[in-house]
Amino acid sequence: DKAITVLSDADSSHSDGSGTTLEGFAALVRQVFYHNGQVMPVSDATIYANYYRVHLYYAEKARGKQFGRDASPAVLTVGYWCFNPGVAMENIEDVRARSIIVTSGTLSPLSSFAAELKISFPIQLENDHVIAKEQVLAAVISRGPSGHALNSSYRTRSSPAYISDLGQTIVNVAR
Repeated sequence: DKAITVLSDADSSHSDGSGTTLEGFAALVRQVFYHNGQVMPVSDATIYANYYRVHLYYAEKARGKQFGRDASPAVLTVGYWCFNPGVAMENIEDVRARSIIVTSGTLSPLSSFAAELKISFPIQLENDHVIAKEQVLAAVISRGPSGHALNSSYRTRSSPAYISDLGQTIVNVAR
């Protein structure tokens, strides 16, 4: 009874809000075993199930201190991870996206990349490397013109001083 209560109560103290409830499990089943809004045939579902792996790990919860000890221990979490990017791309294709533009400097050869994504690309453009050595700048710039650290961590990336120095650094390098 306790397990059913925990699984069906999204506000349960046992839930960390990341899909550990029955609703989250139902979303997982829909993602893995439904295609175009319908349950997949068993043969297809078996193939798709091979793209996923179960991963058990301890997730750290928000911790508070209580009498010098951690108030809440890490929680055993079950992850169901998809290791095939084609599954997500098929979902995009199913909604009939008119255009999918994929760009990168390292997708060559395109044929194997398209096969990994499990969708066809009727129009492909693949070019040779066009940048001369003289046009490449490789540098580490740790501080901006005003002396602020160029640190893009979560804690500092919204700082007006960081944003200003980052912008001024880009302008100075581009000159």
